[in-house]
Amino acid sequence: MGLDMIELVLTIEEEFDIYISDTIIEKMLTPRDYVDYIIEERTKQIEAGYTSQKGFYKLRKIFIKELGLQRKNIRPSTKLNILLNPNLKQSWKKLNLLFTGHLLPLQLSTIQKISVFSINFFISIFLLVNYTWDMALFFFFLNYPIIYFITLKLFANTLPKNQDQVSSLIRFLGYSKKLNTYNNYMSVSEKVLEICIEQFGVSANEITLDSHFIEDLKVC
Repeated sequence: MGLDMIELVLTIEEEFDIYISDTIIEKMLTPRDYVDYIIEERTKQIEAGYTSQKGFYKLRKIFIKELGLQRKNIRPSTKLNILLNPNLKQSWKKLNLLFTGHLLPLQLSTIQKISVFSINFFISIFLLVNYTWDMALFFFFLNYPIIYFITLKLFANTLPKNQDQVSSLIRFLGYSKKLNTYNNYMSVSEKVLEICIEQFGVSANEITLDSHFIEDLKVC
């Protein structure tokens, strides 16, 4: 692989925040090959929850400085309910302030939800048996959301599912901008062609997505 191709690969890796192995590079014969690969990798990043090393280091620094946590305990895959306990509520509230309200509130666990429903249900049954059905229905449908809200405020101790590990918070630090910038085939294609034009010193009318690097562009 020649110097021009090496520079192309390095530039694409940096621009799109991806890694391209030597095995993959050998199969890349046209700009479209790179576009298809980038789109595939971006999809994987979105599905897996986009993370970056810089974002993780910054987030780890926040945990250490603001929450007093130990560096050795903080990993991208670390579960936050383990990391933040026993001060989960206070820590989550502090993090929410640091992330300007982007974090979802703590939720009730399944057991807590069942408990709230059961208490409300049995009180309603008591009213139905001893008083009237309309009073029982009125209590159940009116008081259930009130009791649920009060319980939520006082006893919620479960993290939202999509914000339950360290890596899930990285996107709130601004390190996913590139992921959002190149979010469709056209934007990726335009950027790849722009990089190829700059790296190979060709004009825009000399290259297309299907131009062969060796046969058409004489790049080696």
